[in-house]
Amino acid sequence: ILENKIMNKMLSIKRTNIKLKNLISEKIKQEENNFFLLNFDKATKLYNRKTITQKLTSLISKQEILYVIYLDIDDAKILNDSFGHDTIDKLIVDVANRLTNNFEYDNVIARFSGDEFLIVLSERTHIQNACANLLDLLSMPFYIDKSEIKITVSIGVSIFPNDGVDAGTLQCIMQKKKARTVFHILIQA
Repeated sequence: ILENKIMNKMLSIKRTNIKLKNLISEKIKQEENNFFLLNFDKATKLYNRKTITQKLTSLISKQEILYVIYLDIDDAKILNDSFGHDTIDKLIVDVANRLTNNFEYDNVIARFSGDEFLIVLSERTHIQNACANLLDLLSMPFYIDKSEIKITVSIGVSIFPNDGVDAGTLQCIMQKKKARTVFHILIQA
Protein backbone atom coordinates (compact mmCIF):
# COMPACT_ATOMS: atom_id res chain seq x y z
CA ILE A 1 0.00 0.00 0.00
CA LEU A 2 2.84 2.39 0.79
CA GLU A 3 4.40 1.71 -2.61
CA ASN A 4 1.12 2.59 -4.35
CA LYS A 5 0.85 5.84 -2.40
CA ILE A 6 4.43 6.74 -3.31
CA MET A 7 3.86 5.87 -6.99
CA ASN A 8 0.62 7.90 -7.07
CA LYS A 9 2.36 10.86 -5.43
CA MET A 10 5.23 10.64 -7.95
CA LEU A 11 2.75 10.54 -10.85
CA SER A 12 0.90 13.50 -9.39
CA ILE A 13 4.17 15.47 -9.07
CA LYS A 14 5.11 14.53 -12.62
CA ARG A 15 1.72 15.73 -13.96
CA THR A 16 2.08 18.95 -11.98
CA ASN A 17 5.57 19.51 -13.42
CA ILE A 18 4.26 19.00 -16.95
CA LYS A 19 1.42 21.46 -16.31
CA LEU A 20 3.87 24.01 -14.89
CA LYS A 21 6.20 23.62 -17.87
CA ASN A 22 3.26 24.16 -20.24
CA LEU A 23 2.09 27.21 -18.29
CA ILE A 24 5.60 28.69 -18.32
CA SER A 25 5.95 28.02 -22.06
CA GLU A 26 2.58 29.67 -22.72
CA LYS A 27 3.54 32.66 -20.57
CA ILE A 28 6.86 33.06 -22.42
CA LYS A 29 5.10 32.87 -25.79
CA GLN A 30 2.52 35.40 -24.61
CA GLU A 31 5.24 37.79 -23.41
CA GLU A 32 7.16 37.41 -26.69
CA ASN A 33 3.95 38.11 -28.60
CA ASN A 34 3.22 41.16 -26.45
CA PHE A 35 6.76 42.45 -27.01
CA PHE A 36 6.34 41.95 -30.76
CA LEU A 37 2.98 43.73 -30.83
CA LEU A 38 4.36 46.67 -28.82
CA ASN A 39 7.45 47.15 -31.00
CA PHE A 40 6.71 45.85 -34.48
CA ASP A 41 4.07 46.21 -37.15
CA LYS A 42 2.07 42.98 -37.20
CA ALA A 43 1.66 42.82 -40.99
CA THR A 44 5.12 43.87 -42.22
CA LYS A 45 7.21 42.76 -39.22
CA LEU A 46 9.01 46.13 -39.44
CA TYR A 47 9.49 48.45 -36.49
CA ASN A 48 6.34 50.39 -35.65
CA ARG A 49 6.02 54.16 -35.16
CA LYS A 50 6.77 54.01 -31.42
CA THR A 51 9.89 51.91 -31.85
CA ILE A 52 11.31 53.91 -34.77
CA THR A 53 10.84 57.10 -32.75
CA GLN A 54 12.79 55.53 -29.87
CA LYS A 55 15.51 54.26 -32.24
CA LEU A 56 15.74 57.68 -33.88
CA THR A 57 16.05 59.37 -30.49
CA SER A 58 18.80 56.94 -29.55
CA LEU A 59 20.66 57.52 -32.82
CA ILE A 60 20.33 61.30 -32.42
CA SER A 61 21.95 61.07 -28.99
CA LYS A 62 25.12 59.78 -30.68
CA GLN A 63 25.42 63.15 -32.45
CA GLU A 64 26.17 61.62 -35.86
CA ILE A 65 24.74 62.86 -39.13
CA LEU A 66 21.52 60.99 -39.97
CA TYR A 67 19.24 61.02 -42.97
CA VAL A 68 15.59 60.32 -42.19
CA ILE A 69 13.59 59.31 -45.26
CA TYR A 70 9.82 59.50 -45.16
CA LEU A 71 8.29 57.36 -47.91
CA ASP A 72 4.59 57.52 -48.73
CA ILE A 73 2.77 55.41 -51.33
CA ASP A 74 0.95 57.84 -53.64
CA ASP A 75 -2.80 57.55 -54.16
CA ALA A 76 -3.26 54.78 -51.61
CA LYS A 77 -7.00 55.49 -51.37
CA ILE A 78 -7.40 55.08 -55.14
CA LEU A 79 -5.40 51.83 -55.01
CA ASN A 80 -7.57 50.65 -52.14
CA ASP A 81 -10.77 51.49 -54.04
CA SER A 82 -9.47 49.81 -57.21
CA PHE A 83 -7.99 46.62 -55.78
CA GLY A 84 -9.61 46.23 -52.36
CA HIS A 85 -8.24 46.22 -48.82
CA ASP A 86 -6.87 42.67 -48.88
CA THR A 87 -4.80 43.28 -52.00
CA ILE A 88 -3.46 46.58 -50.70
CA ASP A 89 -2.58 44.96 -47.38
CA LYS A 90 -0.54 42.43 -49.37
CA LEU A 91 0.99 45.30 -51.37
CA ILE A 92 2.11 46.99 -48.13
CA VAL A 93 3.77 43.73 -47.04
CA ASP A 94 5.45 43.37 -50.46
CA VAL A 95 6.74 46.96 -50.29
CA ALA A 96 8.16 46.24 -46.83
CA ASN A 97 9.79 43.04 -48.10
CA ARG A 98 11.27 44.85 -51.06
CA LEU A 99 12.68 47.54 -48.79
CA THR A 100 14.20 45.10 -46.31
CA ASN A 101 15.53 42.61 -48.87
CA ASN A 102 16.79 44.89 -51.64
CA PHE A 103 17.66 48.28 -50.24
CA GLU A 104 21.38 47.83 -49.70
CA TYR A 105 22.25 50.53 -47.21
CA ASP A 106 23.01 50.49 -43.51
CA ASN A 107 19.56 51.47 -42.35
CA VAL A 108 16.66 51.13 -39.96
CA ILE A 109 13.24 50.69 -41.59
CA ALA A 110 9.79 51.09 -40.04
CA ARG A 111 6.18 51.16 -41.07
CA PHE A 112 5.26 54.62 -39.86
CA SER A 113 1.54 54.31 -40.52
CA GLY A 114 -0.84 52.80 -43.10
CA ASP A 115 1.04 53.44 -46.36
CA GLU A 116 4.02 55.33 -44.94
CA PHE A 117 7.49 54.07 -44.17
CA LEU A 118 10.43 55.64 -42.39
CA ILE A 119 14.03 54.82 -43.22
CA VAL A 120 16.94 56.09 -41.14
CA LEU A 121 20.33 56.10 -42.88
CA SER A 122 23.75 56.78 -41.43
CA GLU A 123 26.03 59.59 -42.53
CA ARG A 124 28.06 57.22 -44.72
CA THR A 125 25.19 57.14 -47.19
CA HIS A 126 25.12 59.10 -50.42
CA ILE A 127 21.55 60.28 -49.93
CA GLN A 128 20.78 61.19 -53.56
CA ASN A 129 21.78 57.69 -54.69
CA ALA A 130 19.78 56.13 -51.88
CA CYS A 131 16.63 58.05 -52.86
CA ALA A 132 17.11 57.26 -56.55
CA ASN A 133 17.55 53.58 -55.64
CA LEU A 134 14.35 53.67 -53.60
CA LEU A 135 12.42 55.13 -56.54
CA ASP A 136 13.87 52.50 -58.90
CA LEU A 137 13.18 49.68 -56.46
CA LEU A 138 9.55 50.65 -55.95
CA SER A 139 8.83 51.57 -59.58
CA MET A 140 9.02 47.90 -60.59
CA PRO A 141 5.54 46.34 -60.72
CA PHE A 142 4.15 44.27 -57.88
CA TYR A 143 2.24 41.09 -58.69
CA ILE A 144 -0.51 40.36 -56.21
CA ASP A 145 -3.51 38.07 -56.64
CA LYS A 146 -3.00 37.89 -60.42
CA SER A 147 -2.92 41.70 -60.64
CA GLU A 148 0.00 43.82 -61.74
CA ILE A 149 0.18 46.90 -59.55
CA LYS A 150 2.46 49.82 -60.28
CA ILE A 151 2.95 52.44 -57.62
CA THR A 152 4.63 55.78 -57.26
CA VAL A 153 5.95 57.10 -53.99
CA SER A 154 6.62 60.44 -52.40
CA ILE A 155 9.88 60.83 -50.54
CA GLY A 156 10.88 63.47 -48.03
CA VAL A 157 14.29 63.66 -46.38
CA SER A 158 15.35 65.29 -43.11
CA ILE A 159 18.95 65.61 -42.08
CA PHE A 160 20.11 65.58 -38.48
CA PRO A 161 21.36 67.90 -37.06
CA ASN A 162 20.56 70.47 -39.80
CA ASP A 163 16.77 70.04 -39.68
CA GLY A 164 16.22 69.55 -35.97
CA VAL A 165 17.49 68.08 -32.78
CA ASP A 166 14.75 65.63 -31.86
CA ALA A 167 12.78 62.85 -33.51
CA GLY A 168 9.48 64.76 -33.54
CA THR A 169 10.97 67.79 -35.32
CA LEU A 170 12.66 65.61 -37.92
CA GLN A 171 9.43 63.72 -38.58
CA CYS A 172 7.45 66.94 -39.05
CA ILE A 173 10.02 68.44 -41.40
CA MET A 174 10.37 65.36 -43.58
CA GLN A 175 6.60 65.13 -44.02
CA LYS A 176 6.58 68.74 -45.23
CA LYS A 177 9.42 68.06 -47.67
CA LYS A 178 7.86 65.08 -49.42
CA ALA A 179 7.41 65.32 -53.16
CA ARG A 180 5.47 63.05 -55.50
CA THR A 181 7.53 60.51 -57.48
CA VAL A 182 10.68 62.56 -57.09
CA PHE A 183 12.68 63.57 -54.11
CA HIS A 184 13.89 66.88 -52.83
CA ILE A 185 16.56 67.41 -50.25
CA LEU A 186 16.37 70.86 -48.74
CA ILE A 187 19.06 71.88 -46.31
CA GLN A 188 18.07 74.60 -43.86
CA ALA A 189 20.71 77.22 -43.17
